[in-house]
Amino acid sequence: MANSYINYTGDDTTTEFNFSFTYITASYIKVYLDLVEQSDSTYTVGASSLTFNTAPATGVVILIKRETPTAPIIDFIDGAVITETDLDTVVTQALHVAVETED
Repeated sequence: MANSYINYTGDDTTTEFNFSFTYITASYIKVYLDLVEQSDSTYTVGASSLTFNTAPATGVVILIKRETPTAPIIDFIDGAVITETDLDTVVTQALHVAVETED
């Protein structure tokens, strides 16, 4: 079972699709319809769901996928205060990239 993506099939009616994986920021959630990446203006990402502006057509394969960047998203500098939030974010990014690689 995948831990960083989920597939659905469009039915020309349903606009909201749930997913169970976490993400750091909504921009890391990518959507593909029949393997074609969609612009983020065609959907809205919630805490654990994605809502399309228009329902995908019947039979269209919907892929909702987390794509976490591999480049560091937090840059620690000498003398800076290291916060719990920054450390948690760095660890979460590393875990997400590892899971995505496995998937």
